[in-house]
Amino acid sequence: MNPNSHTLNTLIKGIVDEHDGVLLLDRMEYVCEDSLELCFAASANLEKHFYDYGHLTLSGAVFFGQRIDKIDCLAEIL
Repeated sequence: MNPNSHTLNTLIKGIVDEHDGVLLLDRMEYVCEDSLELCFAASANLEKHFYDYGHLTLSGAVFFGQRIDKIDCLAEIL
């Protein structure tokens, strides 16, 4: 993680807290399943979902797009 990431994340969370109507989508909501203590870094047939520390592969983009829809992660926005 970039050393400045913590500072930027803190700044973004501050903006969300200070302004009504500003929503923050935390990608960890769809990248991991807390109840299973599982994160989806690869598919069942071992296709990588991430190219590097945070960029998705094409198969990862498809997988997480479907997962976002399945768990209704964007309901608050839509």
